Amino acid sequence: MLNIYDSCDLLLRLKEFVDRQRRFLFLILSLIWGIEMARILIVDDAKFMRTLVKDALVPKGHEIVGEAENGNIAIEMYKKFKPDLVTMDITMREKDGIQAAEEILQMDSSAKIIMVTALGQENLLTKAIKLGVKDFVVKPFPPERLQKAAEKALNG
Repeated sequence: MLNIYDSCDLLLRLKEFVDRQRRFLFLILSLIWGIEMARILIVDDAKFMRTLVKDALVPKGHEIVGEAENGNIAIEMYKKFKPDLVTMDITMREKDGIQAAEEILQMDSSAKIIMVTALGQENLLTKAIKLGVKDFVVKPFPPERLQKAAEKALNG
């Protein structure tokens, strides 16, 4: 009989196995049907928003390679993982999304960044677009809006 710790370990291993199988299946589908599977970095200071972004993009076959809660961590994770796409909140404490996007785009001019913003941040959004971000999504957003923005950024 398994104790609680063994049960938790077994569940974690099972989840990792299922995640690997899902990624493998999406890879096969992308080869067969041309489905775009991207490696994505999610940047937002609110965990629940990172979860909403993840829940919108993972079902489309994308892999979340990292999550960052501020711009400083986002820049380090971008260097480490070289994601295909970054979703970036504008307003964060340590380093905001505009500053982080600017640094990432200076490092890699081909970086694909989608800004995720609240209403009333039009002036910051204009600055982000001028920097070279690919699109923006206004919070709260339906999953389809974020999926379309990701598709546009990845294919455009």
